[in-house]
Amino acid sequence: MDRALELGAVGLVFYGGGGGREDHFLGNLHLLYKAKAAGIKNILFKTNGAELSLCGEGEHGFSCKRGQTVSLLPFGGGVHIMKMEGLKYAEENLFLRYGSTRGISNLTTGETFSFRVKEGYVLAVINEEVV
Repeated sequence: MDRALELGAVGLVFYGGGGGREDHFLGNLHLLYKAKAAGIKNILFKTNGAELSLCGEGEHGFSCKRGQTVSLLPFGGGVHIMKMEGLKYAEENLFLRYGSTRGISNLTTGETFSFRVKEGYVLAVINEEVV
């Protein structure tokens, strides 16, 4: 990752790193934060069962299948989500404090979903399995 940053990467995709040792998995998640802090806009982490994206301020849209489970978690501090679309439990003006589990297990209602972050970072977890 450091070499990619030196070369001016604007996006990164991490593969694997999600199974076996939880300490390594948590450390790998923090690489997403390091990349975001270095100015990388598009960051994706792919495991065997999910795709994870770290999303900062602004609008974020994703392709999906109807019925996929999506979790939106505050990462590194609290987060303010202004708007959500394409999710069963779409809320507006949602504040999630760090340590909250409120954003876990939402469901997609179509082939796309989106949300807008006003402040903070959201770890978006899109599970591969369709419910």
